[in-house]
Amino acid sequence: HAEDLRLLLEHLNLPRAHLVAASMGGAVAVHIALERPELVRSLTLAGAVVDGFLGWQDEYGLRLRRARKIAQTEGVEAALKDWLGHPFFGATRDLADFGRTVVRYSGAGWLTSARPPKAPGSDFSRLSEIEKPVLVVVGEKDVDPCRAIAEEMRQRIPKARVALIKGAGHLPCWDRP
Repeated sequence: HAEDLRLLLEHLNLPRAHLVAASMGGAVAVHIALERPELVRSLTLAGAVVDGFLGWQDEYGLRLRRARKIAQTEGVEAALKDWLGHPFFGATRDLADFGRTVVRYSGAGWLTSARPPKAPGSDFSRLSEIEKPVLVVVGEKDVDPCRAIAEEMRQRIPKARVALIKGAGHLPCWDRP
């Protein structure tokens, strides 16, 4: 995904960009900021996950593996129905626009591997290397691991600040636009 983003920036003739990302997109943006910092002006990360964070309870990994298996065996639509029951979407799943948008998801993240084999070191362990301004947006009702990631980013990234969105869950842009 990071290479796709790099190619998109190149195609759009954007030598540097302000990256805004949510959830798994946060992992992509953080990776670009670490591996290709010259492409990044700033980061805004909402409900971000970061590769290498070890604070996930087993339930999260099990649900993700289950969604992938369902997508591969029963189809993406069945996987989406299951995935929307995940705690990530507790504050969001009843919003009509969210449901309609998610239903359009291709399932690419479940049908392919999002990470290259033998990825270099943990991005989470390298957060202190990010020298760009970073705004970390986190919902008050987001899942515990994402709130922990937000706090770790605030502590480890020199130019980071956190905005807590009251009443929002994992996707503050949907929950409390």
